[in-house]
Amino acid sequence: MHTLVWIDTNVKVAVESIAEIHKVPPSAVRQTVETALRIYSYLVKQEDYQLARSINFNCSMFLQDRILNLIFGDDIYLAANRLQEQGRFANHIALQLLKNLGGLSYRQLCALSVFMGVIWTSHKDVQQGFLANPGATLGRIDAQLNAQQANWCIDHIDLFLAEVGTDHQKPIVVILDDNGESVFDIALFQHLLNDTGTLEVTFVVNHYPISNNIALSTFQALLEDSYFADLKRYFEQGRGTLCVEKQAFRSFELAYLRPETRDAVNNSQATYIKGVNFFETFQLSNITRYHCFTVYGHTSMLLTGCPAGKGVFVKLPSGQTGYTYHSPEKIETLRDKVSRKEQCVAIQSVVSN
Repeated sequence: MHTLVWIDTNVKVAVESIAEIHKVPPSAVRQTVETALRIYSYLVKQEDYQLARSINFNCSMFLQDRILNLIFGDDIYLAANRLQEQGRFANHIALQLLKNLGGLSYRQLCALSVFMGVIWTSHKDVQQGFLANPGATLGRIDAQLNAQQANWCIDHIDLFLAEVGTDHQKPIVVILDDNGESVFDIALFQHLLNDTGTLEVTFVVNHYPISNNIALSTFQALLEDSYFADLKRYFEQGRGTLCVEKQAFRSFELAYLRPETRDAVNNSQATYIKGVNFFETFQLSNITRYHCFTVYGHTSMLLTGCPAGKGVFVKLPSGQTGYTYHSPEKIETLRDKVSRKEQCVAIQSVVSN
């Protein structure tokens, strides 16, 4: 699913972005891309393809990032990414959009948080467009979101609001994904805290700014904005808490979760998990959780059974996996599992009546 063509494209785009800054000639770009891909191939082929048979998306991306870091060195590679700066600006754009939208219902906030996942306010063209004409950029994003809000494959928002929108003895754990979309997730849970008396929420963020993902520094910067004054107060009162992971992956790996995060998740009423990568790699089948994302890319279409661009806001109860991957030809998709579960519930309802 994570094909060599995809890896080659990802490496090429990353090298080109650095080359553009430093005016690297095309011949050197081609040579650098080929070198990076050769190193990657040598690594996954060693010991009779042992790594190639077991590597997942997270580990593959980690290798690609480290190879480029090795080729360019910290001063060039890390400076070219400027992840914290881009992340803060991405959140600023999303927050301006949120403020402009005014009063939103819970359902609207849930839908916007899902479809903001493919807006990517971290991208250079979006950020440059906002600098040149903020109103026009926000108008285009708003139009995109309005066009998407009814574009669902699986919609369990009402189940989520019925469960999470009330007081509980156990906290809700929130695992955030990208900068930009996370602004809407944080706003959603600020409103839920405002409308309940004892609800507690634990946010999980990474210490490191990996790719477009929200990190500790960008999360803390959002809390300083007046829009999130209530949430900041809940942190001071203890109704809001934070678990900080230290993983160099695009989505968290279960094997490397810190004990504090693992305990928070295992003791939660439910865990709210954002992002398509987290759905693909972070399956917590021992707890009740809500996976929320927009289907994007071949892998997510394969595992969900949903077309690209469709929204997913799905409740998975304890004991149910999101998908079962046997082979490329044999997959129990998310939609298969949800349909089967709904059929069982309908049959039980008929029998009981």
